Amino acid sequence: MIRSQSEPQSQLPQTIAPSNATGRVTDRWTEPTLIGVKSIASSNSAASQPPPSQKPQGMVGRLALPGLAAAPDTAEKVKAKPPLGEERAVSPPPAKHCRIPSTGNRATVMDVAQALSEAQQGTDCAQSPPPPRNLPPSSQAEKRKPSVEKYSSFMMPPLKEEKTPVSTPAGTLAQSSGNTLLDSKLASESPQSSLGVHPTIQRTASSSSLVSDLVHIDHADESLPNVDVDALLKFVPPAFSADPKIHTISVETLSINNGTAVPVLRDTHIFYDTEALVIVHRVKAHNSGLVSTKVWCWHGKQCQFGEREQKKADEFARRYGATLESVFQRREPPELVHILGGKLAIRQGTRAHWSSENTAIHVVRSSGEHIFIDDVDLNIRNLCSGYSYCVSIIDQIYVWHGCGSTTKERNAARDYAQACAVKGTSITELREGDNDEDAEMFWMVLGDSGDYAKADYWRFRNASAPSDPRCWIVDVTVEGDPIRAVALISAETILQQSVYIIDCSMEFFVLVGKNARSKRSDISLAIQTAMAMAKSVTISKPFSPTVHVLVIPTQLPLDMRHAFRDLDESQVNGGFVPDHMNILSTSKAIEHLRTSSWEKVALRDQDMLPLGLDASNVPLS
Repeated sequence: MIRSQSEPQSQLPQTIAPSNATGRVTDRWTEPTLIGVKSIASSNSAASQPPPSQKPQGMVGRLALPGLAAAPDTAEKVKAKPPLGEERAVSPPPAKHCRIPSTGNRATVMDVAQALSEAQQGTDCAQSPPPPRNLPPSSQAEKRKPSVEKYSSFMMPPLKEEKTPVSTPAGTLAQSSGNTLLDSKLASESPQSSLGVHPTIQRTASSSSLVSDLVHIDHADESLPNVDVDALLKFVPPAFSADPKIHTISVETLSINNGTAVPVLRDTHIFYDTEALVIVHRVKAHNSGLVSTKVWCWHGKQCQFGEREQKKADEFARRYGATLESVFQRREPPELVHILGGKLAIRQGTRAHWSSENTAIHVVRSSGEHIFIDDVDLNIRNLCSGYSYCVSIIDQIYVWHGCGSTTKERNAARDYAQACAVKGTSITELREGDNDEDAEMFWMVLGDSGDYAKADYWRFRNASAPSDPRCWIVDVTVEGDPIRAVALISAETILQQSVYIIDCSMEFFVLVGKNARSKRSDISLAIQTAMAMAKSVTISKPFSPTVHVLVIPTQLPLDMRHAFRDLDESQVNGGFVPDHMNILSTSKAIEHLRTSSWEKVALRDQDMLPLGLDASNVPLS
């Protein structure tokens, strides 16, 4: 016993002598770990194995710092104290502890306090220590986590959603959206929804409200008359042919302004939309030798034609013993164009101030044997694949040929560009899909190249002689002739109380006037006849023409507008352009006509009522 005490005492000065600083540093840093964590062993194995070496090596190998060793192990050490002699031999006096270098692993005050608290709790426990707990390795990592990360990982329990005790009134929701929201809400709250089962919702109390949202309108549809489709398709707009027995003596053009007439000496085939013109045509018959005179008064869309101008025009008619015939812009008769040389150009602005250097776009199109050149607004929507164009930009003139323009139209466009060009002006010829993609200036002035009328059927236009659109007016009240051909249709001549069939060669349209939406028999007959026409002409077309139904007020399809020389959206809709296109397919139009019950939501907007209904058919409540 004396020997066991003397050996450790002789070694103590070697370890804790304060003068041996080099020894402490060597002893501190040569060990594998600075602070060891003693493994937890069972009580049986600890009793059977011999005690480990009690030889201290500085501070290494002693008790682990509090907070890093397992708590049960610490309690075991406190309770299983060795005899007093052995304790003194193993543990040096507290005053002899050497200071651990500042390496970031120093024990904090809180760690020491925690160890003392655990030791105190161990002494107060029962004699038989509780069985040691095997903590998962992750507990050590959890203790090293900062407090911010520790407490931010807490998950709050979900709160129970509060339910509104009273449901939303049905009158505040549209029926379509309200029912959808109600169905989805009930399905989500159902216990079967998580299993993928969609319950069938039975409405018993609300069935009366659903029925009240429907408006039933009775219709007494009459039988439709029989129509000879082949006879209708034989209609051809009248074409002008000059009488070979008549010889032209003179053609005189005069501009009327403020009651005075000024002769137009040059470019008599070029009109301006701000002027009113009187054209006097004198002819002589070869057989009889008699001379006759015809007088027209042409009105530009922007001209100021008042009482004084009317008196002056009447004066010319009386002078030549003729009857004055009024002609309006873009509705010129073929005879007038013929006496002007078969070509008519209409420009914007005034004759005195017009310049070829102005940025402008002119569309060149043919109608029968005549050429029309119209100055249109500088907009990409006024470009169409079916015609040729002349676009003047400062000192550059572009001649653009659409894929469907004819040879006659292309030659006329070149001639017009040459006539407009002045010294120093260059002319560039472009062909759609060929060399027009690189014309950056051309597209920059007009706009995006994808916004113009370029339906695929325009490329078939130059394969045969192009024909003007054909129109028929439908009225079942006329016995024996419910569908009649219309020689000339324009924005001004469209009657809002009528239904029309329009043949644009490659597609058909049923145009329903604003005041004709409730004429169910006229609409049904027009749709039936248009479908029969499209089927009949399929043999002579590259494809079967489609049939569309347009209900005014509506925007007009871009390609349909370009099929006519004068079909202005604003004038068709009564002075304004709506923000929607009210167009239906034939199947949808027939479905509208066969439906007798409608939801109240579908009857709110009087401009977008279902086909076959107008404001007089819809109840107020």
